[in-house]
Amino acid sequence: MKKSFFVLLFNFLIGVSFAQTLQLKTDSLALAINEVGTIEGCRAHRNTVNAAAAYCLYTPYLKSDIVHQACRKLIMEWAISTDELSLSISMNMHKGLIGKDGKDGKLMLAYFAAANMYAINNGISETTLDAYSYAMEETLQFYERNKKEFGKCKYWEKLHKLTKEERIARYTDLYTMDHSPASSNH
Repeated sequence: MKKSFFVLLFNFLIGVSFAQTLQLKTDSLALAINEVGTIEGCRAHRNTVNAAAAYCLYTPYLKSDIVHQACRKLIMEWAISTDELSLSISMNMHKGLIGKDGKDGKLMLAYFAAANMYAINNGISETTLDAYSYAMEETLQFYERNKKEFGKCKYWEKLHKLTKEERIARYTDLYTMDHSPASSNH
């Protein structure tokens, strides 16, 4: 009987600790969200954005996850407000990231999260081929990990079936087409 009581007490304390940690995370994310509307705020919260991007990419997607929701909001707010990174989304990329029916906006967010992470970690301000390839690979892995939640998407299923070398060649083609001087899609 005593052992059961201690197990229950331990589980309760762990649950309270987790709830407090969760609250601290959402509080710090809320502060960052409020402050990234300015260039100074974006710079001040660069590490928080990086952590939020990692959380979004590597934590299973659940609609009810409030930390995930706050991280997604922070990533998008930072991407819109920062002067440190310029992300362009061409029509070719847009089709793959949201799908024909527009239901795959979560994949667009995964792309932004990965692109933000790459930019912050590598000190770049524009999307390079390496950044684009990294973001697309991370988005593909995000899709694979969360496919049950999202449902299948033809574009990402086709990419998944390719070898990594074939995917990199595909990204190179898309990047070159999207970033050529004649391209007006970005």
